Amino acid sequence: MVDVTGQEASTQDPSSQARTWETLGVSVEAGVAEVRLARADRLNALSSRMRAELAALWRELAADPSVRVVVVTGEGRAFSAGADFEELAPTDAADAGDARPAPADFVPSPVLEVPVLVAVNGLCLGGALRFVADADVVLAAEDAWFSDPHVSLGQTSGPCALGLAARAGSAAVAPLALAGAAYRMDARQAQAVGLVSEVVPSERLLERAHELARMIAVQSPTAVRRTLALLRRRTRAQVEDLMPDAWAAIDEMWAHPDVAEASDARAEGRPPVWADPVPSGASSKEEA
Repeated sequence: MVDVTGQEASTQDPSSQARTWETLGVSVEAGVAEVRLARADRLNALSSRMRAELAALWRELAADPSVRVVVVTGEGRAFSAGADFEELAPTDAADAGDARPAPADFVPSPVLEVPVLVAVNGLCLGGALRFVADADVVLAAEDAWFSDPHVSLGQTSGPCALGLAARAGSAAVAPLALAGAAYRMDARQAQAVGLVSEVVPSERLLERAHELARMIAVQSPTAVRRTLALLRRRTRAQVEDLMPDAWAAIDEMWAHPDVAEASDARAEGRPPVWADPVPSGASSKEEA
């Protein structure tokens, strides 16, 4: 991994001002910052380290007046598998606050006043859907697909579901939010319901993302920022009153026995046995 200076990335604390990253690839050229989620061996799962580095990076890019547009994508065959399972099994309710991400600690748009383009390559799961929800423009490769396994893990899909519903409406998002890991939405479906702006051949995804980013980067920066602020204000208005309730629902669910049961069931390779019995004859089959 190299940083924007071309030097090998170090493992220093992410709050450092030095542009070095352990879990990210970052480059800036002609006003366009490309940010790559770079844990390909873990399908770019959002570890606590990656979330901390992203939070630090957004602040750094926000302070750089040369950055006009940000493009976010994933390295390898996935955009992101969502939260890292290795960090998703708190031993008791007291650990819950450390296990889940804090509001807006890894999504870019609340911090950056410039457009954020998300280029989804391959799978985009769970918490990674926040990038889709908070992006200003979403492009997807033809082989990209989306799934929200929160309820399959005994967890609440609060901020993800609300954010996606602000883009595409509750009816379009309900299958993702309620059917868990058993439901997949492909790129064309996502475009049809409004979660994705464009679907492009996989080999052209980044090329098209940068092409669109350059179109934006040469416009009046002030006009772009003010237009963007209006668009984001409209989107936030749909969810901001409910977002505190969404995070509260997540915190409350962490203390529920279904969370520990989902973790145990996954480790043991069996269907979970929920605290409230599943109706007889209901299928527990889930797709990976």
